[in-house]
This record gives sequence, structure tokens and C-alpha cells, in this order.
Amino acid sequence: MPTPLKFRVSTYPTGASQIGSTGAGESSGRPENIDFYVIIRAKVIAKKNEIPKNVQFILKRGSETQYEAGYLITSTTSSDAPVPKGGNTFEWTYRTSGQRSKTSRLNWNVTKLKGRYSISVQNYTSTTVQFKIDKRSQIVFVARAYNGAPRLYKVGKSTLFSYCFGFAGHIYTQVGLKIRGDTSTMYKDATAPDRGKGSLRFFSVSSHETKPAAFHPAPSHVAIVDGDRQIDNNNGVDGAGPTIRPLDTGVGSVYSAGPKRPPYSRTLPYPGQANSLLQGLDNE
Repeated sequence: MPTPLKFRVSTYPTGASQIGSTGAGESSGRPENIDFYVIIRAKVIAKKNEIPKNVQFILKRGSETQYEAGYLITSTTSSDAPVPKGGNTFEWTYRTSGQRSKTSRLNWNVTKLKGRYSISVQNYTSTTVQFKIDKRSQIVFVARAYNGAPRLYKVGKSTLFSYCFGFAGHIYTQVGLKIRGDTSTMYKDATAPDRGKGSLRFFSVSSHETKPAAFHPAPSHVAIVDGDRQIDNNNGVDGAGPTIRPLDTGVGSVYSAGPKRPPYSRTLPYPGQANSLLQGLDNE
């Protein structure tokens, strides 16, 4: 009677972040095409006639369930090639596919997903691994990719963003987080303090274009926080597009940080909690 199969599951990259994976991580090409992928593997020691052709990975986050196909690797030239374990026994590897074809798709796409997932092999005994999607790093990675792009960023006839709030909103949307409206609306919605990377930095500003030192108490500019830097779409008279600059630099040659109110860092509140959306995801 065959020994019951026991699968050992792993992901690449491992741990809390998918950033930094070249083959299975960020896709190449234009910034608007960036996707984040994760390779899922399952290894099992058995004879060839005891193993299935493919397996199904089951991925759970709360009541949410997803499935990814795991394909048996039989090529002897692959890094996941079967490893002899004595007699007719081998260590076999099943993994998500890195190739796109009519019958398969790329590895697990986590670009628009969020939170922590438990991953195991469906219908078999297996280990369960945790994978936590680093949404903050996704936001910053995508925003950096637009550095130096035109202020009005177009794909074909469609404008993806123009103003500072359009840039911030587009970056969040590209990684599956929706924020609405202009800078003022974003500020009203974003009631939870958050100074971490990927959060939104709001500025009350003085306009030197219409009237020297004319103070606007309502936030009039928004940037994305990247540690001690900010990434924003500069709407100044110089017409600069998305730029990486020291945090709280001001806004080009038209705006400067407000003299009476400091900048504010916030993000949307996490549903049902007082902390921010990103902090809520941090704590999953």
C-alpha cells in the first residue's frame, strides 16, 4: 500500500514581502504594467507512480479563498528537477507556472491583493505557509517607477493621471487600494494618522503665484511618503512630472510648505478600526 503523500509548501519570495524577486516578482516594461508575482512550490518524496500529475494550491484569507494550479516539474534541466532519494523514490516539485500559454497563466499575481494568506495543497496532507503581502512596498515601488515621467501621463489616448492627487490615486488604484477625489477629498477621507512609507503626505500651502504668502489652510497638495523622501506629481510652473525629493520639500517653484500648519501624513482608516488602512494591513 503506498505511503500517504505529505507535501511541504513554500513560497518565493518568502516571508512578509514579495519585493526583490526578479524572475517571479516585478514584471518589466512600462510603469503602468508593473505586476507582482509569487512562486508557490510544494515538494513531496514518493515514487513516480504514486504522485498526481498536478495539484491545486488553496489560498485563504479569512472567508476569502483562491486557488492556483501546481504543475509537476519533470525536466531534468530545471532548478526544480526531480531529486533521487534512493531506489525508485524521488523528491518531486510542483509549482505555479512562470509561463503564459493557452492553458496556464503566470505565477500567483498579488498586485491587487492585500493581507495575509495561508497556503496549502488541497486534498492532500501538507504544511501550511503564511504569505503576507507588503502593500506599502508595492505602493512605493510603483510610485518610484514613474519618477521622471511626464506630468500628464498618457497611454494611447487615455490620461492615467495629471495633478498631484491624480498621481496618488492612480498609484493606490494600481495596487488595488481605492482612494477618491481631489486632494481635499482625500484629506477628509484619510482620517487615520500614518507616517509610514506608502502613506499620503498632505500640505497646506502658500501660493507665491497669485499673492505673496497668501495662505491656504486646506490641504492643497499630496505626496506619497518614501521614508525620508516623498514622491509627488509636481504641478508647479516648471511643469515637472512625478519626482522623488526630500520629504517636505514643497511643491516646485509655485508652492512651499504652509507657514502656519505642518504637513500631515495620513491614510484611509482601516474598516472598523481607528488605525490607518495600511496599519491595519500591517497588523494582519
